[in-house]
Amino acid sequence: GVIGGEPDPTVLKTSLESSDLYLYFGHGSGSMYYRKLPKGGLDGCFVKSAAVVFGCSSGRVMAENKLDAPYGMPYQFLINGAPCYIGNLWDVTDKDCDSLSDSFLSNWIKCWKPDQSKVTSLPMSLAMSRDQCKMKYLMGCAPVVHGLPLSSK
Repeated sequence: GVIGGEPDPTVLKTSLESSDLYLYFGHGSGSMYYRKLPKGGLDGCFVKSAAVVFGCSSGRVMAENKLDAPYGMPYQFLINGAPCYIGNLWDVTDKDCDSLSDSFLSNWIKCWKPDQSKVTSLPMSLAMSRDQCKMKYLMGCAPVVHGLPLSSK
């Protein structure tokens, strides 16, 4: 992984195509990095990874008008093969986002914090983590799951 810097586009593409899980914690959805992927950006990539993207408005989808199909980063990942995508529907505070994401990963991934009992369903793990936010009805409701309700092994 990469902390505090820009990922190498070739390494990022290889990771998206071969890893089971992709975690992004940063501003927005990270689209500035996906545009730099070799051979056509994210559209030139077959995403194998379940994408957990905890950035502001990273799960938001939009439509130009009532007749247009909605578009956004969640659909971009799903169209290119990702089994699921977690993102925030609106802007969130960093402390609440950190608390929620740590609780979510603790509930969902067995080796995140080995001393806790685990829930294997991704949507259930996310739902159980909403109470960790100080503003649980504002910040806790921002992240949503697009795609399949995966479970961890």
